[in-house]
Amino acid sequence: MAKPKMNEMKAMLAATAGKATSGRPVPVDAPAPVAAAAAPAAPETLTSKGRSGTRAGKKIVSIYIDESYHDELKIFAIRRKMSMEGMVKHALNEWLAGQGMPPAA
Repeated sequence: MAKPKMNEMKAMLAATAGKATSGRPVPVDAPAPVAAAAAPAAPETLTSKGRSGTRAGKKIVSIYIDESYHDELKIFAIRRKMSMEGMVKHALNEWLAGQGMPPAA
């Protein structure tokens, strides 16, 4: 399909001005939608690979569990004022200690 020329594009835009995609007229003087203000980014020190300094040199470990079990773990973590990540790190370190290995996290 050939690319439309600039004059053709201007003509198409002029023909559709004041109409919504449904074909109903739209007030021409309607205010433009306001974009949500972006939250200011937290200052982070990034490494050369673009990771934050706390994640540099680390790999992610993830598992899939049943949704109901995930919900129970989340409740368990909230009641103990822990993050899910902190709780899983603690459990992993306890298991490693039982194996005679140093903590991983």
